[in-house]
Amino acid sequence: TVAREIIKRLPNENIVYFGDTGRVPYGSRSRQILTRYARQDIRFLLRQGADVILAACGTVSSSVLEDFAGECPVPLLGVVDGAVKKAISLCRGGKIGIIGTETTVNSGIFERKIHEIMPEAKLKSIATADTLIVTSIQKMSNIRDEDGGLNASDIEIINGKRLVFIVDEAHRST
Repeated sequence: TVAREIIKRLPNENIVYFGDTGRVPYGSRSRQILTRYARQDIRFLLRQGADVILAACGTVSSSVLEDFAGECPVPLLGVVDGAVKKAISLCRGGKIGIIGTETTVNSGIFERKIHEIMPEAKLKSIATADTLIVTSIQKMSNIRDEDGGLNASDIEIINGKRLVFIVDEAHRST
């Protein structure tokens, strides 16, 4: 997860993790609701003394986060730029798939940012039901061979194809 990566890279920092599990999925919410939720979440984190806020929600990062840039007194970061840079660094032949919530896909932010860096990229975006995304990623983390490890032959086939996917709203990484 994003929190795990931050802790690994900044082990001496105090981390306040706020996972808004009571109001997920965000991807099917209106822009007005997303703005209200993001504002409430930012205020909560500021009251906790946050020096930096990272919105790890792909839907918020892609749709309303930029609206708060001028009014937030601390650096406010999202996950879109990092996902774009990683996808571009991994792809061969410029093929990148974007699987996301309707809100994220309709924002066009991934396409815009990828084409700014890699104009020749071939993109395919698919919006799907939020619960399908979360459930699918969680199930993927259970793919194991008989010895309990990842199936090496499947990984080798996938690696050879080098199709890169950006998965929005996964809430969990494998």
